[in-house]
Amino acid sequence: MKETILNRVPHPVYILGENNEVIKTFHKSNGMARVAQITKSIGEIGGIPITNTVFGKADKLPTHKKGVYYIVSNLVKTALPERADLLTPSNMVRDDTGMIIGCRSLDL
Repeated sequence: MKETILNRVPHPVYILGENNEVIKTFHKSNGMARVAQITKSIGEIGGIPITNTVFGKADKLPTHKKGVYYIVSNLVKTALPERADLLTPSNMVRDDTGMIIGCRSLDL
């Protein structure tokens, strides 16, 4: 069975080789996996608003299918520890200004 990787983050994911050449691009998909969040104001410190954010369920992910993997954010992957089909970009590569230009691998 051929394995498939689908991107569920809102930007392309570039897999880079040793010389930072792009060896695979996962274009952004029609659906993005998200985690619900609720942010509540809890006061202020020195005039700066202080909040507390609680994360809930992840959504917009298809049910698990054998041989299909999804690139998601670390937040989504953490919210769904029972899912063995979620991948996150790993071994990030940055340019001279510190901007992420890709990654060397995907973490299962």
